Amino acid sequence: MDLSEITHYGDPVTASGDGAYVQPDVDLPDEPYAPTLIAGQQLRDSAQQAAASARLGETRVPGSLRAQAAPSGLSGVTLTPDRTQLQVLILHAGAADFGLPSARALLQAHGIPFTTLDATTAPLDAAALVAPDGTGRYQAVVLTSNALTTETRPGYYESALNTDEWSTLFEYERTFGARQLALFGYPQASPEDYGLRAAPELASSAADLTVTPAGKAVFADLTGAVPVRYAYNYPSRLEAVPGVTTTPVLTDAGGNVLAATSTSPDGRERMLLTMAQNPYLLHTQLLGDGLIQWLTRGVHLGEYRRFLQVDIDDWFLYADRFDPTTGKIVPRDFRLRGSDALSLRDQQSAVRTQYPAAPNFRYAQAFNGLGADVTAPNTCAPAASVADPLSAVTKCLANSFDWVNHSRDHLNMDTMNRSDAFTQLYQNALIGSYMRLPMSLRAVVTPEHSGLGWYSPAAGQNKVDYGLNAGNRELMQATSLMGMRYVASNHSVPSQWDPQCPNCGVTSP
Repeated sequence: MDLSEITHYGDPVTASGDGAYVQPDVDLPDEPYAPTLIAGQQLRDSAQQAAASARLGETRVPGSLRAQAAPSGLSGVTLTPDRTQLQVLILHAGAADFGLPSARALLQAHGIPFTTLDATTAPLDAAALVAPDGTGRYQAVVLTSNALTTETRPGYYESALNTDEWSTLFEYERTFGARQLALFGYPQASPEDYGLRAAPELASSAADLTVTPAGKAVFADLTGAVPVRYAYNYPSRLEAVPGVTTTPVLTDAGGNVLAATSTSPDGRERMLLTMAQNPYLLHTQLLGDGLIQWLTRGVHLGEYRRFLQVDIDDWFLYADRFDPTTGKIVPRDFRLRGSDALSLRDQQSAVRTQYPAAPNFRYAQAFNGLGADVTAPNTCAPAASVADPLSAVTKCLANSFDWVNHSRDHLNMDTMNRSDAFTQLYQNALIGSYMRLPMSLRAVVTPEHSGLGWYSPAAGQNKVDYGLNAGNRELMQATSLMGMRYVASNHSVPSQWDPQCPNCGVTSP
């Protein structure tokens, strides 16, 4: 095939040295966001609604025992105060408690074992807190709200625990040195006083928080402001309480307190947050590691790591860019530079050097030929006059990586006909050949893993796994015509892998 027959090939590219690449104005259909982003956005929307509508108020603590709970405290129970199990207790006020998902996610993200106790149905007594041999069952306690608040009728709030159960909990924490974290709270004196009082006139659903000097000991990993958005919060002020020492750890621009550690008159250590939490909101994610380290005193099972994942595909294509200044997406504004490609080669070399067991480690780059300049010179130091430095450097580094066909234009292939699918795969292979990219012609990564029976029933909806039988037969015919025998699958989709043999291939029907 002559180069002139490749649709879109030869469209002008504009670049200055190693500067910004300008995507050719090609008439491509808008592609929907990846399903993870669609689902993520829906979850975030749900999170915003839940956290922004979360309201608390003065909560009454029942003074009489409930029929199903007759705790006697820890009196008469064998105790071994210097021994506790390495797990955390989550106390919540029922399945609808808006703080429960946040508490679960906080501990799950760190791999920490935990037990949940529904305070509306299960008694909190000695047996729930202390093992038969006197060992404490929990190293720490998480409260979904500081009073385990339930709204028994409109505007009337009542604690899910009665006074005896609160006393039993406090006695356990004091005896075993267990710290207590209230993920959300309306500052008040009952069931216990943290030395804070809410300023109701300042309550809102947004705030920008600063870590105080004392708070650096808790949130050592945070270096800037913590934006609280879509989460109801109660800015508070310090209140002198006999025997209570309160230390603000997060404050807003007006100096109002939204998180504080507090020592009770009996020596227990507590922390109170006065903003609603949700695992899909940014501030909850940012605060998580600091909260866990404080809660467990840094001693716990599991670990927590933060990763920035970069998918190594779409080589040669443009991408959208998030502008942190405006908070908006700038479409088709980013593309790899030649220097990025050189840096990747150097990082690959460093991996080979650092790990003697992997002296031949190579990245497999999935590429899209649209935008590649096959006439670019072969050089790792392109001059300013080179129209597309990335193409020039790619030729220079061609043998540094393995290359995989990802289609020419990165179009969705769920319903693509055989002719168009073949054109996408064949012309991309041809461009790769002209670029002298070593690649296997027997493998392909379809855009967004499309064509395998995992697709949206309608525009804007989450993708559904209809199974490989619902895959695009014409696409499979096109891959067969290309001599391809392997199509990359998505292990987050049940039908696309075998859990009994994760590294085995699954045959397309």
